Amino acid sequence: MNTLQIIKSAQENADRAAAQGARGVRLPVVSFEDWRNFHGRKDDLSAREAHRAEQKRNYYFKRFLEAKGIGVAMVTCRADPVREWAVENDHPMQSQGERLHVLAHYVNQPDLPPAQCVHKRPLTADMAGSGLELNATLTTYGESPDAPEILSTVVHTRDGGVLESLEVLGVEHSPQEAFDLAMDLMSRHGVRNAFQDPQVRRPEFCPDCNELLVHTASAQEYSRIQP
Repeated sequence: MNTLQIIKSAQENADRAAAQGARGVRLPVVSFEDWRNFHGRKDDLSAREAHRAEQKRNYYFKRFLEAKGIGVAMVTCRADPVREWAVENDHPMQSQGERLHVLAHYVNQPDLPPAQCVHKRPLTADMAGSGLELNATLTTYGESPDAPEILSTVVHTRDGGVLESLEVLGVEHSPQEAFDLAMDLMSRHGVRNAFQDPQVRRPEFCPDCNELLVHTASAQEYSRIQP
């Protein structure tokens, strides 16, 4: 996976959208099974990596658009309805480029609602202010240990309930800036313990909303750092 090329392409597309005066953009979210069905791919490692590359491209594209003040709505796409819509509207789907073009147009139908995903729903204000012990997990994401991309800081309860999370892109901030932002978040919430994940995790994305799937340390992991 060529992450540098993915980031460059996402930046260029975001710049182009801003130059065209876009105020809002709708992007497709396609699960692996629907993606495989739509593109006629086998379920193998090559297909899974190609799908994850598309997820990563849209993840960065969304982040860059939002940084420019452009609203983004993610739209869940299922293979069969998209294919039927393409046939009804005479859109060719022979090449990958044509199929991506179909998805880009399909999501702009006004009757399609944004993706409804609760995987990252934060705790309610009542729970946040209830005096629960708050911990934090810091995790670095990247395709390899020598190519970090994202620093994730998750403020959560001991049982893993997420209060707030922050994902800082390495392409936008230095390591020190990312660490300072993480410290600010933890200080604001009065975090009691912080766990630094020792491994660099490969980024995986939610099949329903395309956000980064973040990690929270388990109670067992915290027990190893507490006296």
